[in-house]
Amino acid sequence: ANYYPGPNERQVTRDEARTVDGHAARLYEFNLSWDAPGYDASGERAAMLLIDVGRAAPALLYISIPNTHAELYGVIDRVLEDVDVL
Repeated sequence: ANYYPGPNERQVTRDEARTVDGHAARLYEFNLSWDAPGYDASGERAAMLLIDVGRAAPALLYISIPNTHAELYGVIDRVLEDVDVL
């Protein structure tokens, strides 16, 4: 509620377990849409990748692209494929 205009609707596109550089991970991706005055965008695609890195706290990668730049949505998969755990 603090980061996105409301009301909004979320459509989950991926919610899956995966392995990242040999580490257990979880990918959660969704499209968010809203109709709020004062915003150029009416939605965005976001992806959260949570990775067990063997420490007390996991690593989190958050990618967010507004629909005003929807031509960049394909970059999400490219970024996710290039993640290395050090």
